[in-house]
Amino acid sequence: MILENVVQSTISSLGYFEDGVYFREPDCFDSIRDLIRFLHQDDKKTVRRLCTSHNLVKNDLVPIMMSKDVSEELFDAALRLTVNLCQPTLVAFGGKQPEDNEAWKLYYETPGRRNMGLFPANYVAFPTVNYYIQLLSALDKIQSAVKDWESRNERSKLLVERIIVLIRYIFALGTEGKSLAQVTELELRTRERVTHAFLTSSIPEFFVDLVHNSMEREFCLHILNIFALIVQPFKASDVAFAGKAPSAEVINKENQELQKSIEYEREKNNLKRFNLSARNFLGGTYVVSGTKALNQQNELILQK
Repeated sequence: MILENVVQSTISSLGYFEDGVYFREPDCFDSIRDLIRFLHQDDKKTVRRLCTSHNLVKNDLVPIMMSKDVSEELFDAALRLTVNLCQPTLVAFGGKQPEDNEAWKLYYETPGRRNMGLFPANYVAFPTVNYYIQLLSALDKIQSAVKDWESRNERSKLLVERIIVLIRYIFALGTEGKSLAQVTELELRTRERVTHAFLTSSIPEFFVDLVHNSMEREFCLHILNIFALIVQPFKASDVAFAGKAPSAEVINKENQELQKSIEYEREKNNLKRFNLSARNFLGGTYVVSGTKALNQQNELILQK
């Protein structure tokens, strides 16, 4: 209980979002560092659950990173905490599956899984193209400052790696344990918005240039995984023919199927009207006398 109060107080000391502007508290940077430290010691996943219940990524961390006057240190800290909160549940458990029932219960109750029909709350924080543009700006700044990967300092290397890992975690949200529940229309719409924001932010072009650099091939698998996660919810045929006009044969086939559906519904409605208008001489209400019933007259009422 004491830990929960401390975490609640730390979250409240970050700041607040009002009229499109995020107002940071004076100790915002220290509070983010405290939350990172709490998460490292969060064996019972209490801190992670509280951060998710407050929707910390959407309400605080993303607005902080999108602020115009955000410092590099604060941006790095907010990015680091965002990566931690968006990581898959299995990663949060150290890459090992639970071994006992109590651990499995904690595993399924940990925020981030798409279990019990719940879509991760963090996902709604990323359908904004301006956020990806902000990430791209940070990547371009590092890329233009130092062309040679070997001559970059450790902070720049970690920043690039965290941004790429965060994007991979974003598109991995909701995929873990997805067989336990059906994907709803709202979730698909949200995922489409996130995908559209990412693809229109010019980050994919940056990734293409990145993997062509022989000094930065270590990110190839991460970037390949990102695009694999993007196309995962869609059929392979839909992805292959995306952006292409359908052929006349396909249009004709779809029109025929639509016409069949219309005729089927029309026949179904006509059949319903016929059944309602038909006279059923055996229908009505019957009273069976002399049987065991709940009323005093021992009359059983039947409807047919």
